[in-house]
Amino acid sequence: EDGFKYAFENGADFICVGMFDFQVIPNANIVTDVLNSKLVRERSWFA
Repeated sequence: EDGFKYAFENGADFICVGMFDFQVIPNANIVTDVLNSKLVRERSWFA
């Protein structure tokens, strides 16, 4: 979870994470939570 937030706060528009069938739902939930939280992001979104 910390890595997801770190990536988005430091300019990533996309992240590549584990995509085994048992990882998709938990990872999607983490990304949703991170993107809905208050991110401290200097770089604009380009994607």
